[in-house]
Amino acid sequence: MASIKVKFRPSKNENKEGTIYYQIIQNRVIRQLKTDYRLFINEWGEDENAIIITNNSRQSCLQSIEERIGWDIKRLQSIINQLEYKRVKYTADDIIATFQSKPMGKRY
Repeated sequence: MASIKVKFRPSKNENKEGTIYYQIIQNRVIRQLKTDYRLFINEWGEDENAIIITNNSRQSCLQSIEERIGWDIKRLQSIINQLEYKRVKYTADDIIATFQSKPMGKRY
């Protein structure tokens, strides 16, 4: 079964936001699925692989990103579960292609 990890790639410029991406691993093949979610380096907990939400002007933005990440992970897991249920061979690229082609709320 494939695995999904949420990762953060910091910006090369300290004053700019970095990017959240998903690492999808299937049969020892690793693929990355980039997102539009942006965080500053101090808003990411490397040990927990999670957003650090503090009481500041970005609190609602960070909570929104955290919710969307949760939805994305559920969608990705649903895709993986459907592929496993069908008992077909699939790759990390298949998971990503399905995720990008299906709108939210549709069955996979």
